[in-house]
Amino acid sequence: MNRKEIIEQIEIKTGLFFQSEIADSNVCFANFNEELRDEYKLSFNSSDLNYFLKLFKDVNDLPTNAEDFWEKVKEAKSL
Repeated sequence: MNRKEIIEQIEIKTGLFFQSEIADSNVCFANFNEELRDEYKLSFNSSDLNYFLKLFKDVNDLPTNAEDFWEKVKEAKSL
């Protein structure tokens, strides 16, 4: 799977959308706020994706839902 396909599958399975650029305004505060609890996040960014990819080996590693995605991101951050 290439990066684009992985992003598409994460979006489908989690209901989150990929936002490749972070806006300079605080309009995206709900999406790019480290203090925001994962269950309230509506999107993921390149940094989140890169952490997820640290653990990604094959299609079986795709998240089953948003909670699973954020758990994998958190796990990769702790490595």
